[in-house]
Amino acid sequence: MNTEVSTTARRRPGNLFQHYPITLRLVAGLVLLAGLALASMTSTLWLASSVEGDARAINEAGALRMSTYRLLVVSHERVPGLIHPSSMEPRATYWRRDFELRLHSPTLRFALPDDPTHAVNLALTQVENAWASSALATGDRMPTLVEAQGLVEVIDRFVSALEEYSERKLTLIRITLWTFAGLAGLLVVVLGIWLWRAVIRPLGRLIEQAAALQQTRLHARSALKGRGELATLSRSLDLMAAELSAIYANMQAQIDERTRSLADERARVALQEERSVIARELHDSLAQTLTYQKMQLSLLQTRLQGRYPEDSDWQETVSILRTNVNEGYRKLRELLSTFRLQLNHPDLDTALASTVSELQPNTPTHLLVAGRFGDLGLAPQREIHILHILREALSNIIKHAEAETAQVSIERRYNEVSVRVSDDGRGLPVAVQEDGQQHWGLSILGERARQLGGTLQIRRRTDGPGTEVTLTFSVEA
Repeated sequence: MNTEVSTTARRRPGNLFQHYPITLRLVAGLVLLAGLALASMTSTLWLASSVEGDARAINEAGALRMSTYRLLVVSHERVPGLIHPSSMEPRATYWRRDFELRLHSPTLRFALPDDPTHAVNLALTQVENAWASSALATGDRMPTLVEAQGLVEVIDRFVSALEEYSERKLTLIRITLWTFAGLAGLLVVVLGIWLWRAVIRPLGRLIEQAAALQQTRLHARSALKGRGELATLSRSLDLMAAELSAIYANMQAQIDERTRSLADERARVALQEERSVIARELHDSLAQTLTYQKMQLSLLQTRLQGRYPEDSDWQETVSILRTNVNEGYRKLRELLSTFRLQLNHPDLDTALASTVSELQPNTPTHLLVAGRFGDLGLAPQREIHILHILREALSNIIKHAEAETAQVSIERRYNEVSVRVSDDGRGLPVAVQEDGQQHWGLSILGERARQLGGTLQIRRRTDGPGTEVTLTFSVEA
């Protein structure tokens, strides 16, 4: 319980009503403002009604002085007993009764305060006592001027008290009006500040955020705090903007990836078309020439066989020429096969698996692949160099190694990739290891490694029989 009290004590006043809806708070403010206006009007009307008869009462009290002087004059007339024309009674009796009527008139009594000890009531009592004890009221003797003036002085004090009482009520009315006006003005200022901070400014920020979202500026946030309706709407818009931003970023990444893939595919197609053109030109020119040379050698051998059947010199020469032509034709076919190699697969791993599947049916050597290239992001030309090097290394194992198993091992360390092609065959001959550039097309492998921006190492295995070809290159080369 103490914890709850301390928590409530630390709560800021501005946060007391935040859990109420804005509409309810606005209606409460308007009701309070209307209540102040109604209270102001009610109190003003009540005070005004209390002052309503004061002017007539003051006039009535002032008329008592005139009645006193008239009664004094009538009492000193030389011809006593004169009749008042309007009442057909003696004039002294008329004005004495007039004084009594004015002194006890409802108009005068209505303006008196309810408190009998009030100064106005006390002053009226003095007037009544002074009148009752004066000769003007009894008529048993001749009233004097001094006596009449004394009565008038008492009446003047009563009139002054009555005027002062009326003035205090008017002052109270003015104070009440100014008080309610000040409270209403303060409430209007408070409502204005609250409307600016809780409604107008947050709505402006929400409108700005909506305009920003319409212009696809998805990073815009209103970030309104609190627990009101606008804060809840702000959090919903911020969450929606964050989700849209994530979706947009994901779509943009997919578009960029697709664009890059299309660009790589176009580059592959262009490269493949160029290589196909070169292959066709080689086939149409050099391949036909070598074929024609083979036919001429066969024709030459037939003719020489008929003329010089016992001469062995020409046979050795023709045999050497035939061997050279066949070797040139074989290298040309390898070159054409290299140029016609297509990289129609989405990545190197799939292309390598396809190459292994293509070579496996033609050899008893068991071909294995360990590891993956993954997404290296290489240019199509570099991917073709890598695939050619691996294909040539596997082809050499199949042709020369007499191995039971050949394995392609792939390992990546950060931006450097190492590919090792090893076998358990008869191993690399010493002559080839000393000068590998002249044997089994190894010079082509070294040249491709250099164009790839990497290094190629060919050696006998140190951990058993067989050969090991290691290609190392950088992804960012």
